[in-house]
Amino acid sequence: MKILHIGNVSSETNGITQVLLNLSKAQIKVGQDVLTLTVIHKKEPLPSFIEVQNLSNFRKIVESFKPDICVFHSLYKKEYIRFYSFLHGIRIPYFIQLHGALSRDNYKKSYIKKRIANLLLYNRFIKKANAIIYLNKAEYDNSIVKDINPNAIIIPNGCPKSELSNVNKNKDFNKINILYLGRIKIHHKGLDKLIKAVQILYKDGLQDKVHFSFYGNGHENEIDVFKESIHGFEGFADFYGTAYGEAKIRAFKDSDIFILTSRYEGMPMGILEALSYGLPCIITKETNMADVIDEYDCGWITEIEPEKIASTIKKMLEEYPANWKKYNQNAIDASKEFSWDRIAIESIEKYKRFI
Repeated sequence: MKILHIGNVSSETNGITQVLLNLSKAQIKVGQDVLTLTVIHKKEPLPSFIEVQNLSNFRKIVESFKPDICVFHSLYKKEYIRFYSFLHGIRIPYFIQLHGALSRDNYKKSYIKKRIANLLLYNRFIKKANAIIYLNKAEYDNSIVKDINPNAIIIPNGCPKSELSNVNKNKDFNKINILYLGRIKIHHKGLDKLIKAVQILYKDGLQDKVHFSFYGNGHENEIDVFKESIHGFEGFADFYGTAYGEAKIRAFKDSDIFILTSRYEGMPMGILEALSYGLPCIITKETNMADVIDEYDCGWITEIEPEKIASTIKKMLEEYPANWKKYNQNAIDASKEFSWDRIAIESIEKYKRFI
């Protein structure tokens, strides 16, 4: 099968960039012919992506590559409207993978602008797609587009193959290191609530029990606000800037627990990567990963309230040290469900059902 992926990526640190890189690589590995495009000018070299910013270039690529299907990743890009119209005219099937873009909570952000754009342009784009791709059942259940296009496929994100076939860390529980690694988006990622929880724990005198390590990038003004919010908690909660490559690997390996208290998500790559490194997770159900954490008993589910987050962290401090081998092994076992090789095979089978 010839597959044309179309995304809007500009940086290697972008979550959708990592999905497209790994998914396309895995699909090629299982014998498919795959080409990946981006409609955003690349901020850094991304040789796996071809830039395409107008219909003329897109038409040439399609006529040369002759794809069997196209998959649009995310939704709100004006180029997608021209591209899908061309594909529809020459009868090439296309799919839309939303990556959480039209969940009820996400839709509330810039609601009026999105409502108008959908009525004028994007509802038709959604309706004519062969199917809508969701990352998990939670995203499907929370989606606002099921009435526009009821054809649904669930294809989860994947994660790197775990380097740990079993638990092999020597643990020192004098202080548990909790890791946040992701975009510094204060409202989206629930960092405002998490920092208030950090303040509660600090006031409760847990400085000798736990340390919070924050890594991430984002808009300069949000990073400044975030830095100010943890000012005065040095040694208890520290921000280390962006981490990718070897620095990212080291951040995972130096940590005990991963935390993500988002208000909405599709299927966070950070949680999947953390599991692959054997890190149990503290998450909100809005991350759409609560079912996995519960099924494998590899973490704790909390709510988007500072007191609840602080209480869950205290519960982890009681339960994890005595059972750390179990939690670490369970995390690794959970990650194996989401191997990219497995997801590549699954994706091909599911595309074929709708063409």
